Amino acid sequence: MTPEEAEAYSRFRLSAVTFRAWHALASESANAQRVFQAALARWVSAVSHWERRLCQQCLVEWAGVVGAQRRKMHECAGIAARNSIKRHWFALRVAYRQVRVRVRVRADPNPNPTPNPNPNPNPNPTVSAASTRRRSSRRSRTGACGWPPWSSPAGAAST
Repeated sequence: MTPEEAEAYSRFRLSAVTFRAWHALASESANAQRVFQAALARWVSAVSHWERRLCQQCLVEWAGVVGAQRRKMHECAGIAARNSIKRHWFALRVAYRQVRVRVRVRADPNPNPTPNPNPNPNPNPTVSAASTRRRSSRRSRTGACGWPPWSSPAGAAST
């Protein structure tokens, strides 16, 4: 072998050794990258599983809170509706009674009835007039839950 061929062979051999070393480093780096990516994928899967469970639990709890608020709102709205129907019925009774009284007054042949000998308008003397008086109830104006039905339940929950 001539010295030029020997030098070319040694350069070729050096480049082959360098290539093998580079290939070993590159494959080791690729393996490490694959291991890291697989670990990252497992971590993301585990975290997403627990995140999903946590989100699901939060949404279930929030749905329960919203459902409870909705039930309270419907309960108060129902009480308000019943109270409005009751108020309408009482107003109708009063109006009907007034019409009946007017008709009775017009049909009464004796315009000057005898005065009541008992000056006390309470027919039961053992019960005081103050106890028979109708009491105004704030509950009837606000509903069972304590806040007016026309206000929002979110505002009521914060107070």
